[in-house]
Formats: sequence, C-alpha cells, structure tokens
Amino acid sequence: MKEKDWDKDWLYFTKRARRGVFVLLTLFIIIAIFPRFYDNYFYKPIAYKVGDIVTENPSKEIVEKNHKQYVIPEKPFNPNTIDKEGWVRIGLSEKQAQMIINYLKSGAILKTKSDVKKLYPITDELYNLLEPMIDLPTTRHKEEFAQYENNTESKKESPISIKNNLLIPISINTATEEELLQVKGIGPFFAREIIKLRDAYGGLISLNQLLTIYKMDKERLDLISPMLIVNESEIKKININSASLERLKRHPLITIDMAKSLVYYREHEHPFKTVDEIMLTPYIDKKVYLEIKPYLTVD
Repeated sequence: MKEKDWDKDWLYFTKRARRGVFVLLTLFIIIAIFPRFYDNYFYKPIAYKVGDIVTENPSKEIVEKNHKQYVIPEKPFNPNTIDKEGWVRIGLSEKQAQMIINYLKSGAILKTKSDVKKLYPITDELYNLLEPMIDLPTTRHKEEFAQYENNTESKKESPISIKNNLLIPISINTATEEELLQVKGIGPFFAREIIKLRDAYGGLISLNQLLTIYKMDKERLDLISPMLIVNESEIKKININSASLERLKRHPLITIDMAKSLVYYREHEHPFKTVDEIMLTPYIDKKVYLEIKPYLTVD
C-alpha cells in the first residue's frame, strides 16, 4: 500500500503545477507556429534575378555571381536611344541606369563608341564587352568623315555646300543611295547612314529621326528637309499577331520585355484585334504606344 501511495504522490500535480504546464505548452505552440504564420502573412521576400530566372532565396554564391554578370545585347544597339530597362538588362543597377538616362536627357549625345566609356557607371570591363555591339562610329569612322569634309570643293565653304542635281523632292523611305547623294547636304556617309536607319525601323515617320545619326545637326537637317518627303504609307509594318519574338525585338523601339509581353498576350489571351490593345500589356504605356503605333499592324 505504501508503494502505491508513493506512486500516486509522484504522479499527482498540484493546481499550480498544472497551470505552469499549461503555460509552457501554450508558449511551445506559439513558438512552433509563429514562423509559419509570419511567413504567410507578414514576410515579403526579396526577389533576385539570376540570369533569366527570378528567385526569392538564391544562395550567396548565386547572388554574388549575378552581380558580376553582364548580359550583352544580341544585336547592335545605340546607347543614345536605349531605355532604362535596357541598361538594367545589361547588368547595371536601376540607380546606375537612371544616371545614364538623366545624363542623356540633359542634351548630351554619344557620338562615338569611345564616348560610352565616359559614362560613369560603365567600367572598362563592361565597355570591352559592349564595344562590338555599340552601334556608333569608331575612330576610323570619324577620320573617314573628316576626310570627306576636307575634300569639299572649298575649305572656306561649309561641308553642307554640296551640288544639288535634284529638281523635285524624293521619298526618304524609297530613295536609293545614288538619289540621296544628289540632295544638297547629303554625302556618301549620310546616304549610307540614312538607309541603315530606315532599314532598322522599317521606314521613317519623321525627318527628326535623322538627328540620331552621327554628325547630323539641326542646321544640316533644315537644309536637306525641303528635298525629302516622308510617306507613312511606305512603312514596312510588323504584324503583331504573327511576328516572331525575334522579329519583334529587332525593332529599335521594341525592347525584349515588350516583345515577350506581346507574344504572351496573343497566345494566352486572344489575338490583337486592334493595335490599340497593346496598351493592355506590360511595359507599354501611352508614350511608348504613340511611338511604335505607326510601325505595327494586326492584318
């Protein structure tokens, strides 16, 4: 009997002890479920982009590697026209990309490849990687233009003073190089660059687009404008319902993100009924829409 009584005494919990056990169990349950509750309702993970993959919990090695990795554009690009998202895709931070955009908006123009090295966020390493894809003249190209200037009939005359054999204006979107050479103010260099520019866009909708050409300034543009006609009906438009991703992103005004969003929308929602519907996709606001609308069609 005594042994049994001893067992009862050992297993017996006082009211105070039971209360203590209840408090401990409550704390244990709270500690166990709190991390999951926090993750589900309060925690906002930071997303990291590793290459083309966005992950919330990359390893330290992956993050460090990603910070050092640059993505070189697959096609030549003009650093004067690339947008902020384009610089970020190359590998710059948003702050660095915005610095470049602000610098160019101040009126600065990058005229040669080496000018890109003057941009503060561009390191020597990044410039060496980008240089083959920068769509700007090299030093040799500058010398070629200087030689052209020196070969004008009179050194006292402006290089714009070139003979004009044309009697009527010509279409800038269909003119041959020989026809362009007959325009007062257009020499071999500008004739080639104009054709190169219009081919990239599929045609020009404004003569002001010529100002993106190296050495083209307002004075020269005013001189050649009377002999050039812009006809939007000659634009080679892109069918956004059938054009491939590669075809879309080759256009100077369409970034890769814009191209992907257009393809995704037509494949997962429905084919575009009008060009206006592109504003339903990400990355395309009203300003971008007005710029690219003349180059797109749904037919």
